[in-house]
Amino acid sequence: MPIGEKETFSRWLLVGIPLLLTMGVLATLVLHVAFGVPALNSTWTAAVLVIVQFGLYVPMYWIRRQFKKNQDLRPAIVLFGIYCWVMGFVVIYYKAHFHIGAAQDDSLDDYFGFSVYMLVIVGLALLLFSRRARKKRTG
Repeated sequence: MPIGEKETFSRWLLVGIPLLLTMGVLATLVLHVAFGVPALNSTWTAAVLVIVQFGLYVPMYWIRRQFKKNQDLRPAIVLFGIYCWVMGFVVIYYKAHFHIGAAQDDSLDDYFGFSVYMLVIVGLALLLFSRRARKKRTG
């Protein structure tokens, strides 16, 4: 169901919730089949991932409406940066928890390095799009 001119919050959720739940089922299957994570653990992990996804999807409705009015991408950049930061922490935690990959334990260095990386990327994106927004307003 495409979201068109009559964009409402209920229609936004009607499109997004089935997609998020499908992603949760696929994440459960991948964790269980490909990585050998027990079914109950993979279900809980997928639920956490879906909740994080939902935390991005719901506010994006309002950010999208604001963007249509003022063409300012900065709120979306900040929200997506927070989403990537949280999702990165979740992935680092569960990678170590289920012993996926080479690292057997998560360390504060992983979290700190990833946080610095995300701050730099989001900061650069905000700087880039702040100048673009100013040029549009003045031009």
